[in-house]
Amino acid sequence: MADLDEFLSEPADTLSAALKKFLAHERKRYSDDRAQERFGLIVPFVIAVIGDKEVATITKRDLGKVDLMLPDFPDRKKIPREHRTSVLARYQYTPRGTAGRG
Repeated sequence: MADLDEFLSEPADTLSAALKKFLAHERKRYSDDRAQERFGLIVPFVIAVIGDKEVATITKRDLGKVDLMLPDFPDRKKIPREHRTSVLARYQYTPRGTAGRG
Protein backbone atom coordinates (compact mmCIF):
# COMPACT_ATOMS: atom_id res chain seq x y z
CA MET A 1 0.00 0.00 0.00
CA ALA A 2 1.26 3.45 -0.85
CA ASP A 3 1.90 6.06 1.77
CA LEU A 4 -1.30 8.05 2.32
CA ASP A 5 0.63 11.33 2.08
CA GLU A 6 1.38 10.49 -1.54
CA PHE A 7 -2.29 11.10 -2.37
CA LEU A 8 -3.17 14.02 -0.11
CA SER A 9 -3.29 17.39 -1.75
CA GLU A 10 -1.37 20.25 -0.22
CA PRO A 11 -2.79 23.78 0.13
CA ALA A 12 -0.29 24.99 -2.49
CA ASP A 13 -1.31 22.30 -5.00
CA THR A 14 -3.28 23.55 -7.97
CA LEU A 15 -6.69 22.08 -8.64
CA SER A 16 -5.26 20.02 -11.48
CA ALA A 17 -2.50 18.62 -9.23
CA ALA A 18 -5.03 17.82 -6.49
CA LEU A 19 -7.27 16.08 -9.04
CA LYS A 20 -4.35 14.03 -10.33
CA LYS A 21 -3.49 12.86 -6.80
CA PHE A 22 -7.12 12.08 -6.02
CA LEU A 23 -7.64 10.10 -9.21
CA ALA A 24 -4.43 8.12 -8.61
CA HIS A 25 -5.61 7.27 -5.10
CA GLU A 26 -9.05 6.19 -6.27
CA ARG A 27 -7.58 4.14 -9.14
CA LYS A 28 -5.38 2.31 -6.65
CA ARG A 29 -8.25 1.90 -4.19
CA TYR A 30 -10.80 0.49 -6.66
CA SER A 31 -8.58 -0.76 -9.51
CA ASP A 32 -10.71 1.10 -12.03
CA ASP A 33 -11.44 4.59 -13.32
CA ARG A 34 -14.82 5.20 -11.67
CA ALA A 35 -13.52 8.42 -10.06
CA GLN A 36 -12.42 9.71 -13.47
CA GLU A 37 -15.97 9.24 -14.70
CA ARG A 38 -17.44 11.08 -11.70
CA PHE A 39 -14.90 13.83 -10.98
CA GLY A 40 -12.57 13.89 -13.95
CA LEU A 41 -15.14 15.79 -16.00
CA ILE A 42 -16.40 18.43 -13.59
CA VAL A 43 -13.06 19.50 -12.10
CA PRO A 44 -11.61 20.51 -15.50
CA PHE A 45 -14.79 22.57 -15.99
CA VAL A 46 -14.23 24.25 -12.63
CA ILE A 47 -10.64 24.97 -13.70
CA ALA A 48 -11.88 26.46 -16.98
CA VAL A 49 -14.24 28.75 -15.07
CA ILE A 50 -12.06 29.91 -12.15
CA GLY A 51 -8.55 28.99 -13.29
CA ASP A 52 -6.12 26.36 -12.06
CA LYS A 53 -5.85 27.97 -8.64
CA GLU A 54 -4.02 26.70 -5.61
CA VAL A 55 -6.43 24.74 -3.43
CA ALA A 56 -5.94 27.12 -0.48
CA THR A 57 -6.91 30.16 -2.57
CA ILE A 58 -10.30 28.96 -3.80
CA THR A 59 -13.08 31.15 -2.46
CA LYS A 60 -16.83 30.87 -2.02
CA ARG A 61 -17.13 33.41 -4.82
CA ASP A 62 -15.16 31.09 -7.15
CA LEU A 63 -17.43 28.17 -6.35
CA GLY A 64 -20.46 30.43 -6.65
CA LYS A 65 -19.52 31.19 -10.27
CA VAL A 66 -19.54 27.49 -11.03
CA ASP A 67 -22.76 26.92 -9.11
CA LEU A 68 -24.55 29.60 -11.14
CA MET A 69 -23.57 27.88 -14.37
CA LEU A 70 -24.68 24.35 -13.49
CA PRO A 71 -28.45 24.78 -14.07
CA ASP A 72 -27.73 25.69 -17.70
CA PHE A 73 -26.41 22.26 -18.62
CA PRO A 74 -28.52 20.27 -21.04
CA ASP A 75 -28.84 16.52 -20.64
CA ARG A 76 -26.07 14.74 -22.59
CA LYS A 77 -28.62 12.93 -24.73
CA LYS A 78 -30.11 16.20 -25.96
CA ILE A 79 -26.94 17.64 -27.49
CA PRO A 80 -24.92 16.65 -30.55
CA ARG A 81 -22.12 14.13 -30.03
CA GLU A 82 -19.37 16.65 -30.89
CA HIS A 83 -20.45 18.75 -27.88
CA ARG A 84 -20.25 15.83 -25.43
CA THR A 85 -16.45 15.75 -25.22
CA SER A 86 -16.28 17.66 -21.93
CA VAL A 87 -18.44 19.48 -19.44
CA LEU A 88 -17.10 22.76 -20.81
CA ALA A 89 -18.10 21.74 -24.35
CA ARG A 90 -21.58 20.89 -23.07
CA TYR A 91 -21.85 24.26 -21.37
CA GLN A 92 -20.64 26.09 -24.47
CA TYR A 93 -23.39 24.36 -26.47
CA THR A 94 -26.07 26.03 -24.32
CA PRO A 95 -27.49 29.40 -25.40
CA ARG A 96 -25.97 31.02 -22.30
CA GLY A 97 -22.65 29.31 -22.92
CA THR A 98 -22.45 30.49 -26.51
CA ALA A 99 -23.38 34.01 -25.48
CA GLY A 100 -20.49 34.09 -23.07
CA ARG A 101 -20.31 34.13 -19.32
CA GLY A 102 -19.69 37.85 -18.97
